[in-house]
Amino acid sequence: MSDDSICEKLNSIEERLVRIENMLIENKQTSFKLNNHIDFIDSVYDTVKRPLSRILYMYNQTSISNIDKSKLIK
Repeated sequence: MSDDSICEKLNSIEERLVRIENMLIENKQTSFKLNNHIDFIDSVYDTVKRPLSRILYMYNQTSISNIDKSKLIK
């Protein structure tokens, strides 16, 4: 291999590495946002869970843990 072809190959590899690094940085930022959203949803659910459970129990003597969750998603 000539020096020029080695340099071209190294430049190509370097460009690919830069693209991979950028993708990893973007993925990390997206993951951080998703984790924040999940934490928010968990906190809202924890706040609403007990009152909702009491209402359901008063209404039909069913606790929230006994409900078929697949029926709630409709």
